[in-house]
Amino acid sequence: MRSHSILAKLLLVLGIIGLTPQQSGAQALLHARVSYDAGGTMVKGADGGEWSHATVNSLILPGDTLWVDQGGTSEIEFSGGIFLRMADGSKAEVVALPPSATLRGWNGSFFVQRLERSTGAFLFQTPAAAVEIEAGSSVRVDIIENGATAVTVRWGRATVRTDLGGAIIVQSGHRIWVDPGLLPSEAKPFDRTKDDDFDVWSRERATLLGMGNQPPPPSLNIEQQPLGMAALARNGDWIQVDDETYWQPADADYVPYRAGHWSYLPGSGNVWVGDYSYSYVTSHHGYWSHDPRHGWLWSYHGAWSPAHVAAVRYGDYYVWTPINRYSHPVYAYGGLGFSVGGLSFGLYASSYVHHDSLYFGSHYVYGTHHTGFQAYHGYPYNAGHNNVDVTIWNINAPGQGRTRVPYNDTLQRVRDYSPRRA
Repeated sequence: MRSHSILAKLLLVLGIIGLTPQQSGAQALLHARVSYDAGGTMVKGADGGEWSHATVNSLILPGDTLWVDQGGTSEIEFSGGIFLRMADGSKAEVVALPPSATLRGWNGSFFVQRLERSTGAFLFQTPAAAVEIEAGSSVRVDIIENGATAVTVRWGRATVRTDLGGAIIVQSGHRIWVDPGLLPSEAKPFDRTKDDDFDVWSRERATLLGMGNQPPPPSLNIEQQPLGMAALARNGDWIQVDDETYWQPADADYVPYRAGHWSYLPGSGNVWVGDYSYSYVTSHHGYWSHDPRHGWLWSYHGAWSPAHVAAVRYGDYYVWTPINRYSHPVYAYGGLGFSVGGLSFGLYASSYVHHDSLYFGSHYVYGTHHTGFQAYHGYPYNAGHNNVDVTIWNINAPGQGRTRVPYNDTLQRVRDYSPRRA
């Protein structure tokens, strides 16, 4: 099955899924991320489209409406150390994101936790009141069907206002009630021993967050921690290799960009949504490399990108692999691999999916290996032939200020491509 017609379909894809970071000074994509999902998180965009499932590390954009099924729980991480937790049929709209964030809750139960390092303003609006939550606080907001609202401050402080005025400052250990069209009640102490399941779960999440709330190594020079950085401390270690600082995952079987799926977002292109809690920051804020002594190592990069991968299209399949800080595919010399256009791809590092699954956000992602790659494609691993039709595909959305990967050896054509929305 080694016909030249098949060879002609082999395309080197540069920029297919956000290969390169944004240039300095470019407008970054403003978003939050799903940091926990029990399986019932739904999201609907500002364009009024259909509801879709939001898994861990899905991007949440301004104007999105969030919903959690009955019995479900979800956590959304905002930049600047802000976390929103939802449970049991809760519905909220993301009006604005940090540095001045505003959420509008319609019904259900919510916890807002702001870390001590959190900056900016955070306003939670309900049908009955507006709740301003200060940094270093954990506040629960419950909204029933008629819009009546209860505000409970676990720690820290919140200010509650209504259209009638009468701002009430609620201190730690106190609760107030507000009915639509009325002034807030006086703040009263509440019994901290009477916790429901949502209180217990939120406290567990706060404890887990505290375990990972450790400053990154000073050598990284991180001024403001990106989303998902707290997940690194409890899932791996920072190590020094050849005088460089890397993060090493504790899971020895982990392969970057394998467990997860691609999701197309207007204005960004295809974005990688990984299944691991630490997949967000390691997919969008840095590069992976493979060391023969230490295995997979991740290095931090400040600029956000939808992903840092190189990919090839082979027939009806896309195959991709992480790129290192030099924008080259990760490859272990002497190991199994294939080459395209003078670039070497390692089979151990590559994953693949049918092109229909790529467009529609399917989770069917496979790791390439000796038997599977041959069975699916019927072609040997070394595809580096002179008659291969190789084309650069820039599938990033235009106008995002991303640099193009500087591959110049055998590539002759550059094409722009905009996939249909997932």
